[in-house]
Amino acid sequence: MQELYEMSLSLHKFFVWVVFGLSVLHLVLSQVGSGMGYVKRIRLLLPLYYACLAAVLITGAVILPVLKFELSYSVIIMIIAFIAMIGIGAMGYKKLKRAYFRQEIQEYKKKIRVLIGINLALILVASFV
Repeated sequence: MQELYEMSLSLHKFFVWVVFGLSVLHLVLSQVGSGMGYVKRIRLLLPLYYACLAAVLITGAVILPVLKFELSYSVIIMIIAFIAMIGIGAMGYKKLKRAYFRQEIQEYKKKIRVLIGINLALILVASFV
């Protein structure tokens, strides 16, 4: 049981840092370029981001039974941060579609910078609490 916990925790931490790195990459890509190529780059990155986010959820779900479903404050904060990250991602994608159809990419860049900053802050807070 201890080996399962250690392996799951290692994978969980790995995927959290991968999600953090992909968020930073998303921030960089969202500030460079414009037009159709810009939208394609962002849309190609998002499935990888959400797959890694799903891996964080799955590894966290494997760890919870090992901890006998004891919900400490840090676990509750991680769950809230995960739900908020999904919501922020949905808002960001909706803003991307709207900006593409209205050709307001510069306005989108300002909004997504804030959303990704919140996302990065959530990852750091949930990781170190």
